[in-house]
Amino acid sequence: MATKKTPARPRTRSTPKPRAKPQAAPAARKPSTASRALSVFSIGALAVAAGAGVIELVRRLTARSEGHDAPDLALDRPHPGPDQRAPEAFRPDPTAPLTAADRDALRPATMPAPRVVETQVRELAPG
Repeated sequence: MATKKTPARPRTRSTPKPRAKPQAAPAARKPSTASRALSVFSIGALAVAAGAGVIELVRRLTARSEGHDAPDLALDRPHPGPDQRAPEAFRPDPTAPLTAADRDALRPATMPAPRVVETQVRELAPG
């Protein structure tokens, strides 16, 4: 069985477009001094922040527990009773005179009393 060939369409040639002349790239402008200084400052700030982050990370990873154990404060140790007192050298002197600065420091903090304004009284008054 023979296949039928369809006639080929003639190619039409369009007129070639004229090529655009290559344009020279615009002259690159040099960044201003202020722009350069800002860039250098930004890079420096990033470097300082990264360094601080690394130092903090190393410090946290190598942190030792500070201080020492306090065996007298252990949870399994019994609480001292009323007959067990601190050594005499560590007891406060109840007869010692109180200085004016200490007396002032022990005074309770006071604030001015809140006032009720007449309009609030009318609002709060029944009926």
